[in-house]
Amino acid sequence: MNDDTSPMATGSFAGAQPKRKKRELHGKSYSREWNSWCMMKRRTTDPLCRQWKWYGGRGITCCDRWIDSFATFLSDMGPRPPGTTLDRKDNDGPYEPGNCRWSTSEEQARHTRHNRWITYKGRCLILKDWASITGLKYHTLKRRINCGWTPEEAIETPARAWAQ
Repeated sequence: MNDDTSPMATGSFAGAQPKRKKRELHGKSYSREWNSWCMMKRRTTDPLCRQWKWYGGRGITCCDRWIDSFATFLSDMGPRPPGTTLDRKDNDGPYEPGNCRWSTSEEQARHTRHNRWITYKGRCLILKDWASITGLKYHTLKRRINCGWTPEEAIETPARAWAQ
Protein backbone atom coordinates (compact mmCIF):
# COMPACT_ATOMS: atom_id res chain seq x y z
CA MET A 1 0.00 0.00 0.00
CA ASN A 2 2.31 2.70 -1.21
CA ASP A 3 -0.22 4.76 -3.11
CA ASP A 4 -1.86 7.99 -1.98
CA THR A 5 -5.00 6.19 -0.77
CA SER A 6 -3.27 4.39 2.09
CA PRO A 7 -4.59 5.11 5.61
CA MET A 8 -1.29 6.79 6.46
CA ALA A 9 -1.48 9.12 3.46
CA THR A 10 -5.12 10.05 3.97
CA GLY A 11 -4.91 10.30 7.76
CA SER A 12 -7.84 7.91 8.19
CA PHE A 13 -6.06 5.52 10.55
CA ALA A 14 -6.99 5.39 14.22
CA GLY A 15 -5.38 8.22 16.16
CA ALA A 16 -5.06 10.59 13.22
CA GLN A 17 -4.00 14.01 14.43
CA PRO A 18 -6.07 17.08 13.57
CA LYS A 19 -4.41 19.42 11.10
CA ARG A 20 -2.17 21.97 12.75
CA LYS A 21 -2.60 25.66 12.17
CA LYS A 22 -0.37 26.72 9.29
CA ARG A 23 2.82 28.34 10.56
CA GLU A 24 3.66 31.86 9.58
CA LEU A 25 6.73 32.24 7.41
CA HIS A 26 8.42 35.51 8.22
CA GLY A 27 12.11 34.69 8.54
CA LYS A 28 12.39 36.58 11.82
CA SER A 29 12.34 33.76 14.36
CA TYR A 30 14.73 34.54 17.21
CA SER A 31 15.22 38.12 16.02
CA ARG A 32 15.07 40.99 18.53
CA GLU A 33 11.49 41.70 17.43
CA TRP A 34 10.55 38.03 17.81
CA ASN A 35 12.00 37.92 21.32
CA SER A 36 10.09 41.09 22.31
CA TRP A 37 6.87 39.59 20.95
CA CYS A 38 7.39 36.28 22.77
CA MET A 39 8.17 37.99 26.09
CA MET A 40 5.16 40.31 25.71
CA LYS A 41 2.93 37.27 25.26
CA ARG A 42 4.52 35.44 28.19
CA ARG A 43 4.30 38.38 30.60
CA THR A 44 0.60 38.83 29.85
CA THR A 45 -0.59 35.22 29.65
CA ASP A 46 1.67 32.91 31.68
CA PRO A 47 1.30 32.97 35.48
CA LEU A 48 4.55 30.95 35.70
CA CYS A 49 6.51 33.81 34.11
CA ARG A 50 8.53 35.79 36.69
CA GLN A 51 7.22 39.14 35.44
CA TRP A 52 3.58 38.02 35.16
CA LYS A 53 2.59 39.64 38.49
CA TRP A 54 3.51 43.07 37.07
CA TYR A 55 1.72 42.50 33.77
CA GLY A 56 -0.98 39.84 33.37
CA GLY A 57 -1.35 39.67 37.14
CA ARG A 58 -2.47 43.30 37.27
CA GLY A 59 -4.69 43.12 34.20
CA ILE A 60 -2.28 44.05 31.39
CA THR A 61 -3.32 42.18 28.24
CA CYS A 62 -2.19 41.75 24.65
CA CYS A 63 -4.65 42.59 21.88
CA ASP A 64 -6.15 39.78 19.80
CA ARG A 65 -4.48 41.25 16.72
CA TRP A 66 -0.99 40.50 18.12
CA ILE A 67 -1.44 37.53 20.42
CA ASP A 68 -1.52 34.96 17.60
CA SER A 69 0.39 36.73 14.85
CA PHE A 70 4.01 37.79 15.00
CA ALA A 71 3.75 39.01 11.39
CA THR A 72 0.95 41.43 12.37
CA PHE A 73 2.93 42.61 15.41
CA LEU A 74 5.99 43.24 13.23
CA SER A 75 3.92 45.00 10.57
CA ASP A 76 2.39 47.32 13.18
CA MET A 77 5.57 48.00 15.18
CA GLY A 78 8.16 47.97 12.42
CA PRO A 79 11.78 46.94 12.94
CA ARG A 80 13.18 47.38 16.42
CA PRO A 81 15.85 50.11 16.42
CA PRO A 82 19.13 49.21 18.16
CA GLY A 83 19.16 50.03 21.87
CA THR A 84 15.37 49.90 22.29
CA THR A 85 12.78 47.57 23.79
CA LEU A 86 9.01 47.33 23.68
CA ASP A 87 7.27 49.98 25.79
CA ARG A 88 3.64 50.92 26.50
CA LYS A 89 2.72 54.62 26.42
CA ASP A 90 0.02 54.03 29.06
CA ASN A 91 1.56 51.76 31.69
CA ASP A 92 -1.90 50.55 32.74
CA GLY A 93 -3.05 49.93 29.16
CA PRO A 94 -2.79 46.84 26.98
CA TYR A 95 -0.17 45.87 24.46
CA GLU A 96 -1.85 47.11 21.26
CA PRO A 97 -0.84 49.15 18.21
CA GLY A 98 -1.86 52.58 19.55
CA ASN A 99 -0.24 52.05 22.95
CA CYS A 100 3.17 50.57 22.08
CA ARG A 101 6.48 51.94 20.83
CA TRP A 102 10.17 51.07 20.77
CA SER A 103 11.91 53.04 23.57
CA THR A 104 15.40 53.30 25.02
CA SER A 105 15.99 52.21 28.61
CA GLU A 106 16.41 55.90 29.55
CA GLU A 107 13.02 56.76 28.05
CA GLN A 108 11.44 53.81 29.84
CA ALA A 109 13.01 54.76 33.18
CA ARG A 110 11.31 58.14 32.90
CA HIS A 111 8.03 56.48 31.98
CA THR A 112 7.38 54.19 34.93
CA ARG A 113 4.50 54.10 37.38
CA HIS A 114 7.04 54.58 40.20
CA ASN A 115 8.05 58.09 39.10
CA ARG A 116 6.91 61.00 41.23
CA TRP A 117 5.20 63.71 39.16
CA ILE A 118 5.29 67.23 40.62
CA THR A 119 3.37 70.23 39.29
CA TYR A 120 5.05 73.57 39.96
CA LYS A 121 4.05 76.87 38.36
CA GLY A 122 1.86 75.01 35.86
CA ARG A 123 4.61 72.64 34.71
CA CYS A 124 4.35 68.94 35.47
CA LEU A 125 7.67 67.09 35.55
CA ILE A 126 9.14 64.11 37.34
CA LEU A 127 11.07 64.78 40.53
CA LYS A 128 14.37 63.96 38.84
CA ASP A 129 13.79 66.73 36.28
CA TRP A 130 12.96 69.27 38.99
CA ALA A 131 16.21 68.34 40.74
CA SER A 132 18.16 68.96 37.51
CA ILE A 133 16.43 72.27 36.83
CA THR A 134 16.81 73.65 40.36
CA GLY A 135 20.24 72.27 41.15
CA LEU A 136 18.87 70.62 44.31
CA LYS A 137 19.72 67.02 45.04
CA TYR A 138 17.04 64.52 44.05
CA HIS A 139 16.96 63.04 47.56
CA THR A 140 16.57 66.50 49.12
CA LEU A 141 13.47 67.17 47.00
CA LYS A 142 12.12 63.68 47.57
CA ARG A 143 12.52 63.96 51.34
CA ARG A 144 10.83 67.37 51.38
CA ILE A 145 7.84 66.15 49.35
CA ASN A 146 7.58 62.97 51.47
CA CYS A 147 7.56 65.13 54.63
CA GLY A 148 4.54 67.03 53.33
CA TRP A 149 6.15 70.14 51.85
CA THR A 150 4.23 71.76 49.02
CA PRO A 151 5.97 71.74 45.62
CA GLU A 152 6.56 75.49 46.04
CA GLU A 153 8.25 75.02 49.44
CA ALA A 154 10.28 72.03 48.27
CA ILE A 155 11.58 73.73 45.12
CA GLU A 156 11.96 77.34 46.28
CA THR A 157 13.65 76.71 49.65
CA PRO A 158 17.42 76.70 49.17
CA ALA A 159 19.28 73.70 50.52
CA ARG A 160 21.56 74.18 53.47
CA ALA A 161 25.17 74.46 52.38
CA TRP A 162 26.15 71.12 53.96
CA ALA A 163 23.11 69.33 52.48
CA GLN A 164 23.68 70.58 48.96
